[in-house]
Amino acid sequence: MTSASNHPAAAVLNTDRIDATAERIAIDWAHHGHSILTAMIAELYTDLADLPPRYTPDHRADILTDAADITATELMTMLDDYIYQEADRPPVTEYGWVMHTDDRHTAVVAALTSRTASHLTWWLTDQLTYYLTDREAEDLD
Repeated sequence: MTSASNHPAAAVLNTDRIDATAERIAIDWAHHGHSILTAMIAELYTDLADLPPRYTPDHRADILTDAADITATELMTMLDDYIYQEADRPPVTEYGWVMHTDDRHTAVVAALTSRTASHLTWWLTDQLTYYLTDREAEDLD
């Protein structure tokens, strides 16, 4: 179970869907470009985001794609930073055992999945509301 399942608003969200997307992102992290990551997140947001009914389908798609693009950029920075930090650490457990490559890979994927699920949950429960408010203010200007 990842951090998406432990979020206070998790009862409203489809945490299984968030966790599955987070795992897809984490498993193939080195192979995702920005556009692929944005598309995966936009698909998730399209399925789960709770937007006001006043938005037309086209306006909704534009907003969610823009939000996914920002989220993808944030995730790329956050997860790349984690990978770089992890690469600098010796593959030793807290008990002094050297981890096998497969075990280390599994641990890194689990950490990336958890961080990704937490970030996606934050966007869906908190940040998307602020993004919509800022965007509507820009539209009024």
